Amino acid sequence: MAEIKKLQFSDGVTVVAPTSLTIDFSSLSEYVDDAAFVTAKGAVASSGDLYFNTTSNLLRYYNGSAWLEQVDNSTSQTLTNKDIDADTNAISNIEDDNIKAAAAIDATKMGNGDVTNTELSYINSVTSDVQANIDSRILTSAKSAANGVASLDGTGKVPTAELPDSVLGALQYQGTWNADTNTPTLSGGTGTEGHYYIVSVAGSTSIDGITDWEIGDWIVANTSTWEKIDNSDKVSSVSGKTGVVTLNLDDVDGSGSLTVPNITESILLDE
Repeated sequence: MAEIKKLQFSDGVTVVAPTSLTIDFSSLSEYVDDAAFVTAKGAVASSGDLYFNTTSNLLRYYNGSAWLEQVDNSTSQTLTNKDIDADTNAISNIEDDNIKAAAAIDATKMGNGDVTNTELSYINSVTSDVQANIDSRILTSAKSAANGVASLDGTGKVPTAELPDSVLGALQYQGTWNADTNTPTLSGGTGTEGHYYIVSVAGSTSIDGITDWEIGDWIVANTSTWEKIDNSDKVSSVSGKTGVVTLNLDDVDGSGSLTVPNITESILLDE
């Protein structure tokens, strides 16, 4: 039977745990496990029992209630209720399950430390992709702004001030139109409401069934059709006279009366 060796550590008054220990393994008892040690000892293990375990190749000692292994920096051991100085020990492989809620880690200890606990709490109720939510939002600065979006009033309608003139029906001068060559090209039913041109060259281009175009006429887009504002129906001459016309009695018939409908020019009668 191998000799059982038992070490007692004392400060001269009481038995204490060693702070460091150097052991010559050449004289230390070796066993395959704790049971083999107890069998060789012939009695139950007691505090301070020590042997070299040939299965784990580690020194094992009995602390009075359980067998423990003396570990070095090349091995690992499960520690329970032990204080570890993080400043002098490297702690690795810590997983989420190893961190308890009671740890209450401060937000400034995460990442680069720029996020505070208050800022972190803002996303507590977020249930979807934050960036996707941001991308789907409309910037306040884009409301009622050029190339932005229209706002809504208290009734959920777009304010009149933000509607384009074409929607409101206001006339928007687009330039002159050559009714003879259809320049610029206009087509029936395709105008923008409120757009209008002034005829610069008379012609008979057919636009939505209208073919009589005189200089000065307006061609106006109204919803889905073009319409004409006739500015050419006025007296072109009286008794062969044009411009500011001065009529003599000889210019009228013998009745001495003159009836000319729709006269828009100035007419002076001299007897």
